[in-house]
Amino acid sequence: MRFISQNHDYVKTGFFHNKIPHILCACFCLNSVPLLAEEPYEQDMSLSLDQGKPKWEIGIFGGGLDNPTYPGSGDSKSRGIILPYAVYRSENFSIGDGGIINAKAIKKPFYDVTLSLSGGFNVDEEEDTNRDGMPGVDYTFGIGPKLRLYLQRPNDKQVTKHAVNFDLQSRAIFATDFSDVEYIGYVIEPQFSINVMKPLKLPINFSTSVSMSWASEGLQDYLYQVDPEFATPIRPAFDAQKGWMQARWFVGLSKSFKDYGNVFLGVGAQTYQFAENENSPLIKTDIDYTAVLGFRWRIFASEDRVP
Repeated sequence: MRFISQNHDYVKTGFFHNKIPHILCACFCLNSVPLLAEEPYEQDMSLSLDQGKPKWEIGIFGGGLDNPTYPGSGDSKSRGIILPYAVYRSENFSIGDGGIINAKAIKKPFYDVTLSLSGGFNVDEEEDTNRDGMPGVDYTFGIGPKLRLYLQRPNDKQVTKHAVNFDLQSRAIFATDFSDVEYIGYVIEPQFSINVMKPLKLPINFSTSVSMSWASEGLQDYLYQVDPEFATPIRPAFDAQKGWMQARWFVGLSKSFKDYGNVFLGVGAQTYQFAENENSPLIKTDIDYTAVLGFRWRIFASEDRVP
């Protein structure tokens, strides 16, 4: 499935082609990081219990991200961004809150269903010699439903407030060079996460998550297949298959400043051992690492609150 833009020449040149894709992708990627995707009001759980969140807010967010050029590449690249942000919230719909758009199709005391978003940077052969002579990897983005089960919610009786969640999300994945958009497959990701406010009475918040990814053959082909015309003596042809793609672990710390925002840092690891295509010549390592450092600072906010 392919959608062709009628403004091909415009988007391939100038500021839009060189800068805007990186900015948009950084927004998706940073919002995928647990410590930034969760609002400061959720990090500071005492506030989320009693006060709710502002109906709207405006501020600045930014961060630095060091992550693999593509899953299993064995190479990493560092990127950074600082941008203004705006958030609007209602009880069942929000823009810019833990993602670009968050629509709660179902909201119950112990579970909800929302839209899930993700993003990935592009990779060309100059950045990663593993793919030398092969087509590059374009920017990717995904969208789909997410079921969240609230296994443990914070309450005022807890000395150290904590939340335990299980997410099951499925996303359709698209690739784009900002001249056209191509559907390349889908991914299913179960995730288990724990968030703890002020562990050991320290003035910080702790977050950790474990997840696994199962990908369709189209997505696996896009990342790991080597067609015969691109085979070399050190990169044999490989037919990628659908199945498990990777397992991820993330741990981070954040510091909330009540009505002002938060700062955060975190590290993660992705392993490809026992993945369906671990023998692909494009997978150069059994484990990759990710590091993130950033902030979200609120400048203006409404007095009206949303639960």
